Amino acid sequence: MAGEQGRAVAEVETIAPGRPIWIAFYIAPEEGAYVSWVDQTSGDKGLHVDLKLPDGFSKGELVRPAPQPVGDGVFGYGGAFWALQEILIDRKAGFSDVYQIAGTYIWHECASGPDCRDIKKEFSLKLPYGQGLPDPEAAAIFSGARAAAVPYLPWPVSYRADSIYIELELFIGEVMADTIAEVYILPVRGRERGNFRTRLELFRSEGGVQLQGEAADQFLAGEKLDALLFITFKGDGAAKVYRVRSANDFEQNTGFDLAAPGVANLTLWAALGLAFLGGILLNLMPCVFPVLTLKIFGIVKAGAVSSRRLKADSLAYTAGILLSFLIVALLLLTFRSWGQQVGWGFQLQSPYFITVMALVLFTVSLSFAGLFEIRLPFAIGGKSDTEGALGSFYTGMLATLMATPCTAPFMAPALGFALTLPTPDAVLIFLGLGLGLAAPYLLIGFIPKVSSIFPKPGRWMETLKKILAIPVLLTVGWLMWVLFAQTGSQGVWIALMYMVLVLAFLLFLRASALWANRTRVLGLALYALSALAILQMTLPKFVVVERAAVAGAEAVEFSEAAIWNLRLQGKGVFVNYTATWCITCIINERLVFRQEKFQRFLAENNIVYMVADWTNPDAGIAASLEGLGRTALPVYAFYPPGGPTREPILLPEILTLEKTLEILSSRLP
Repeated sequence: MAGEQGRAVAEVETIAPGRPIWIAFYIAPEEGAYVSWVDQTSGDKGLHVDLKLPDGFSKGELVRPAPQPVGDGVFGYGGAFWALQEILIDRKAGFSDVYQIAGTYIWHECASGPDCRDIKKEFSLKLPYGQGLPDPEAAAIFSGARAAAVPYLPWPVSYRADSIYIELELFIGEVMADTIAEVYILPVRGRERGNFRTRLELFRSEGGVQLQGEAADQFLAGEKLDALLFITFKGDGAAKVYRVRSANDFEQNTGFDLAAPGVANLTLWAALGLAFLGGILLNLMPCVFPVLTLKIFGIVKAGAVSSRRLKADSLAYTAGILLSFLIVALLLLTFRSWGQQVGWGFQLQSPYFITVMALVLFTVSLSFAGLFEIRLPFAIGGKSDTEGALGSFYTGMLATLMATPCTAPFMAPALGFALTLPTPDAVLIFLGLGLGLAAPYLLIGFIPKVSSIFPKPGRWMETLKKILAIPVLLTVGWLMWVLFAQTGSQGVWIALMYMVLVLAFLLFLRASALWANRTRVLGLALYALSALAILQMTLPKFVVVERAAVAGAEAVEFSEAAIWNLRLQGKGVFVNYTATWCITCIINERLVFRQEKFQRFLAENNIVYMVADWTNPDAGIAASLEGLGRTALPVYAFYPPGGPTREPILLPEILTLEKTLEILSSRLP
């Protein structure tokens, strides 16, 4: 067993710079005594480890088993146990034939009542330089200690505290909420009464259960929660113990940690600037492409009429975008105030919304192909002059809807910060994003020299429209793929039935051109009745399917508990927050994450690749994103090897393979 001295055992036989190691300490109170959960005099932890480490080494996480009642409501350990101490090792740590790790571990031992004392044990371990291979003789000790460690709470949680009360909400679901009998909370780092747990009252909530209790001397507003929850389920005897960590959100009344990466140092004006820049770059994202073609044709035709017409066209387009962003912001903030965990592009989690988008773009593709002469959104009403301001207004609204599957650089921190603000300020940031999206067209409309770069109207426009029908149809195919991921084949068949109805309706209008006004109204009525009938018949079947397990041995399915447990083992974790409807996500996955060089880098550096698929609503993923200060996909969080004490690093939304590897390499210990 590697270097056992003073009952301290190393998990490895040798040390490899850049790879953390763990040391196990054996703690055995005298017969009839117990190890207190906290020092009852200072309120600090009942177990301390003081280390003397070589240069480049640092202290990491301390892991203990779950404490048990040891009398009069006091918690601790009545028998012997192993505690684990993590030691982080910088990859630039100096070379040495032998590394010496020494120090003292101290526990607070009580015989009865206030009769307590500190027990000190010195240790010294000498480990040679090498590949960091585990010591097989120590494997049983470490596997047992990790199995006894308190698991991470597997459900998302919201936490608030003021000078008197503490309140938690567990998003555990209605079924699980009914099985909870009682809950107690115990601080990991206590205060005056930190050794005593507090009983929390249970109340049902929309997402699970609310827990409330008086614990003013243990938890203060403005501090992060780090505690143990003792949850007793109906029908079970013993309580199950979970560790819970959460940001305090009492002051802001949100689920955000204002110290989250990318959010902590933002101001309102800085967030507005980022939102504006993000909106400009959103024009370059592939999801906006189908609408840009419509807009370019509008600019060419308006510019051919007069500069005044072009200005009116650009202003109307901007107004449509701003109104749409206002609606999206108000809907998002309203849903969040109702307890729903939603973010940018949340509507794309709805199969009904995906179906409507597919129908609209299917109709646009028919028009581009020349099968029909359609000027949305007035084709159904029979209005012919739709190239003016009103048409541009609706094109701006369509541009906003098409932009939601993408996230441009600068957008994510701005939107994450927006949802920590009061409603007026949050709406202002969303409008800044919309103004950025519209800015290039305002520039074209009000600077004649810019608009002069576009060619004059001609037959080239009809040829280009026919060519552009292909990418629009490909977009429809992509939406069908998203729908299949959400609902299975049932949802795709429903969408295809609607497309057939759209095609039949347009053929009907074309064949009855002599009675245009009457037949359009009649056709619209018949189409609406048919659509409602099909919707009524299929609504009970049009449900979201369960998210499939992550394909491929190289990927692990997301859970906060899995992240916690992997980091306890010293592994790094790269979390890819993605969705089938996120085009930027798909591009990054194909260009970066599926590359052999990326996968090899992860394997060589003890990093686990994890996928958080947000195609369908998922409270756990939403809560995790909020903890990172993000509400828009894609999000890439890298937890470097070295244990739970190291903060995650957020990568940019647009990635290249070399840039990704450069960022990850720079953050390795």
